[in-house]
Amino acid sequence: MYSAVKDLADTSVPFGVVCSRVCKSEAPLASSSTDSGVHSSMAYPELWTLQQFAFFTPPAKLSYWFAYWQRERLKWWKKASFSKCPSDFSLTEITDPVSAGGDVASKSGAEVSVIRKLPWGGSEAVERLRTSSLTGDGIAATPHAIVCDSSLEVAAATYISDGLSLRGNDSNEMVLRLHHKLAPYKTTIATTIPALRPLSSLLQIQLKRARVAVYCNPLLGTEASLEEQISRFDEMGIMFTVILDESTQKTGVAYVRNRDTTVREQIHVTDVRKKLPLYLQTSQSEPEHS
Repeated sequence: MYSAVKDLADTSVPFGVVCSRVCKSEAPLASSSTDSGVHSSMAYPELWTLQQFAFFTPPAKLSYWFAYWQRERLKWWKKASFSKCPSDFSLTEITDPVSAGGDVASKSGAEVSVIRKLPWGGSEAVERLRTSSLTGDGIAATPHAIVCDSSLEVAAATYISDGLSLRGNDSNEMVLRLHHKLAPYKTTIATTIPALRPLSSLLQIQLKRARVAVYCNPLLGTEASLEEQISRFDEMGIMFTVILDESTQKTGVAYVRNRDTTVREQIHVTDVRKKLPLYLQTSQSEPEHS
């Protein structure tokens, strides 16, 4: 295997390769060093996508690179989740089911997991790192491997659950604070006035042409109040809501509401197509701290 990968990469150690494949099992990240607490019905479907990174290194450098990738993977999870509490992510103790004594990290068979503290209590593994000998014969010239296993479904569930929170300490309003670059829908349009449906449709077409992902609001011009519509959009993680009301009919002025700050900015309907993409470019979607 190593020889084939080395020929494909056309390089020498140290180097790494990434692969992805669909797997079928009950626990993507289960191992001899983790318990049933890693299971999550939300994150572990019957079929799941393995994301695997294999890094090949000389045996003498195994300990150094194992420590390096532990730091890098922990750092990645803290940043990539856009977490309100980066400290929720941590590393488990290194375990070695094969050997005992000495520097565990320098031996083949060492394992460590990146775990996340769950909002509802307990914790689960989001990634597993392990060392592996390619031959097990102790030949110093044979590279060892550091393998990082993660699940695409676990990562997605971690990101979504991390972004879900209450609007404030005294509120029952749920907000899905997805980063604006990862949110499936960036904006939508809300109104309770049936006569403004044609204008809403026109704005949707204009925004789509400007390459903005627009959610087609099924509640446009219905009896659903603006508050009900906006609350639904907050739960969906939509970053900006363009609000059309009575003043829009008279003056052409609409409002752009920010999901995280709840601030509404006046904007003329003719400027929506031009300005909304700029809002998305400058928005950092930083979570609020109450």
